[in-house]
Amino acid sequence: MEGAGRPHGPACSAISVAMLVRAKTRPGETVCLVGDSPELGTWDPHRAIILRQETKKLIHTDSEACFEECSEDGDIWSKTLQLEGFKTHYYRYFICRLFQSDSEDDGGRSVLVKWWEGHIKPRRFSPKEAMSETEEGAEKMLDVFGNFDGIRSINRGWLIDQVEVQLQLHGEPLAFWKPKYSGQTYSIKCTPIDHSYKKTLDDKYEMEMLGDSLPECHKTELLVSVLEKGRSKPRPQSKFGPVVQQNSFVTFHAQTSDPESLGFQLDLYVDEDNKENETARHVGSSFILPLSMKKSRGSKNIPINGNNNRPIGQLTYTYLLIKPMYGPNTRISMERTFQRYWKSTRKPVDVGHRGLGSSYKCKKLAIVQENTIRSFQTAANHGADFVEFDVHLTKDEIPIIYHDFKVLITYRKKKREDLELFEIPVKDITFAELQQMKLSHPASTPEYKYEGIQDDDVEPEDTQPFPSLEQVFRSVDIHTGFNIEIKYPQAKVDGSGKIKDYFDLNRFVDIILSDVFKNHGGRRIVFSSFEPDICSMLRLKQNVFPVLFLSQADTSRYVPYAGIRTQSVVMATEFALSAGLLGVDVISDMLVKDMSQIRYVKDAGLVLFVWGEGCNDKEFIIQLKENKVDGIIYDRIDFYKTGPKESIFKLEEKQKRHLLETLGSLTITEESLDSGTDSP
Repeated sequence: MEGAGRPHGPACSAISVAMLVRAKTRPGETVCLVGDSPELGTWDPHRAIILRQETKKLIHTDSEACFEECSEDGDIWSKTLQLEGFKTHYYRYFICRLFQSDSEDDGGRSVLVKWWEGHIKPRRFSPKEAMSETEEGAEKMLDVFGNFDGIRSINRGWLIDQVEVQLQLHGEPLAFWKPKYSGQTYSIKCTPIDHSYKKTLDDKYEMEMLGDSLPECHKTELLVSVLEKGRSKPRPQSKFGPVVQQNSFVTFHAQTSDPESLGFQLDLYVDEDNKENETARHVGSSFILPLSMKKSRGSKNIPINGNNNRPIGQLTYTYLLIKPMYGPNTRISMERTFQRYWKSTRKPVDVGHRGLGSSYKCKKLAIVQENTIRSFQTAANHGADFVEFDVHLTKDEIPIIYHDFKVLITYRKKKREDLELFEIPVKDITFAELQQMKLSHPASTPEYKYEGIQDDDVEPEDTQPFPSLEQVFRSVDIHTGFNIEIKYPQAKVDGSGKIKDYFDLNRFVDIILSDVFKNHGGRRIVFSSFEPDICSMLRLKQNVFPVLFLSQADTSRYVPYAGIRTQSVVMATEFALSAGLLGVDVISDMLVKDMSQIRYVKDAGLVLFVWGEGCNDKEFIIQLKENKVDGIIYDRIDFYKTGPKESIFKLEEKQKRHLLETLGSLTITEESLDSGTDSP
């Protein structure tokens, strides 16, 4: 039996159960319990049971320790509950910050989940089993947060009632106007400032009492991550903040329920290699006023004021605002999560690139049109464990499957019979128009770009391009997982890659997530994206599906993306750790050069997928599997796949059925044969 419940009193319809857990918390944090029954909040964190703290040994606020690296020491939190005595209860613990709310829908409580138990199966408490245990056994029933069934699993929280504000410093963020300030290394301490005081200061006396000081926002906890080995996971700042150097990437993370009132003060200190970290020379400050919530991200320059209040330079930062998922299919539940789970004992999964493979550019072209329902079904029939595809939004905001950002429309000039091609972004065409148009693919070679343009298209629906995401969910075998790549325009080092007036980041991700949550039906899903900020949003807006950061690193095959996070396997790994992602998905070119990079990713505790032309080779696929990568994305599953020509998930289901039949208790239930119980 799992769980720390200790029953009191005789067996009856309701029993008194003492729940105890040891957990490490910081000031302002609370431990809660949520479970499957109304008494336990029905998996809704707003209605969870708040535990009482028995001892007080809080972590110091200036500690640089990351929660995931802490020992099992901590305080004991407890609560005596009245539970139904004739059923088994399932539950989890989580650590949060609680605030008052005016909404009755959330029980009058605003919740900021900091950490929660990420085991696939929740804790279990059976009153019947507990009553049969000895008194000595019951004495030992004390839970440890994150630990049970011999596994330690702790997930970072996600956004429920708050907005995460990220301030990113990268490239060359500091520019000074006098030589005496240049050539030195600086650390930057970021302090959240509460500007809501302006709403209440309505007389001269109150303004005079406030003086020149700005009120610190104590409701906002600020963490910092530096993309360096051992420092990438967000943690509290040191006394003078992180060192900011050229080409480093520093992110300040602040979560708040009142973003319109949240500003920041940035204090600059000369880093003098003071190992005791007791003193540092303050040289100036910058101030960031509350950011507009209309735009999800942007870059700004702000002055650095010296200690004499005169400008001495400027600071450049990028901001990212991540809002909670909004949409009709956004029910909050802590019942199950796969965000940080991958079955390590499972063999590497085979992922069909665009279904059965590329139809335009690869050494062995697909026999079925890429990114169509037929392509996905055919890949599944040839043993693909997952199929990979790209998702865009149409002009009328329908998620569709298509690889490129633009399509080629054929038109005829007024006074000539010659046909011409006009390139137009997918986001400027409605879903209905895409379904009706006869289009050319941007990868089409010039000699074939008009081939068949005058012919009627009578091909079956499942071979047509631009299927909606909903259609694909309905049409492809439920046992075939989806690796959903979220496409979003990114600047490249040569200045290309941008598309004017593209969808706002938050709205773009919310629409796709809403569609996924409406239609997934328990299917295994892994999200991925080349855009780091999209990955952060996918991770923080939902608490169920895992996310991989796609990286083409510094291969010469493609024009590199701008930004240090995208340009090496090492930086991709450190960013994935910083954002709390499941892992990374790297181009095969990097591993052909240096297979030791696999070890770097795996030593970081991350899942590793591999993609690219190099994967279209049976010998290389075998080599990758021998080196314990977790997934391989390649064209022509029907030709290159090694081993059984059947999905590993179908084989596992058959094994489960056979085991149950052997035991003489074949009962197909959601718990015994749910396709999503042991894998994302």
